[in-house]
Amino acid sequence: MPVFETYASRVAAVAKAGSPDVYTYDELPAFLREQISQIFSGCIGLGWKVSSNQFVSSPPNANKDWEAIADIMKREVESFGNSISSRDSRYAYGQCINYIRTADDLDGILNLVEICGLMMIRLSETDLRGFRLADRGAKVDPAEGLGELNERFLRAASATSSRTARSSVSTASTCTRR
Repeated sequence: MPVFETYASRVAAVAKAGSPDVYTYDELPAFLREQISQIFSGCIGLGWKVSSNQFVSSPPNANKDWEAIADIMKREVESFGNSISSRDSRYAYGQCINYIRTADDLDGILNLVEICGLMMIRLSETDLRGFRLADRGAKVDPAEGLGELNERFLRAASATSSRTARSSVSTASTCTRR
């Protein structure tokens, strides 16, 4: 299985090379974390925490997409695996959203943002007319969500840069639709 090139691994490579292709962050404000969570829920879709015998047919959900995202995170980001509570051990959507909202590992969160952004690109490329949005429990076209994600990062960066001397710009710009 190939190794997934994460944000943190690129930052480490850039530090060695000396020429940045991504910028660093000091922190992600709680409100931005909430906005990111809402964008992912709206564009990728909701996950459902259900057992197989709870419904005759399960409600629209993106469980398979969230499981793919969580599997990458578990392989690539140690703090992600360490953050999973016993109540969320089989609930990938909850693992990812809780990590965005509560994790202290900023590079890990940015890894998750990037992986979700790449998932949104894949979803927008495979569902060009948006016919499968409802099947995933999604409400927003992932391509539109990428634009919003970039805008939210830019706004947060400009608000942060006015309070600190350190410059920040969106790493989500690496997740633009091609």
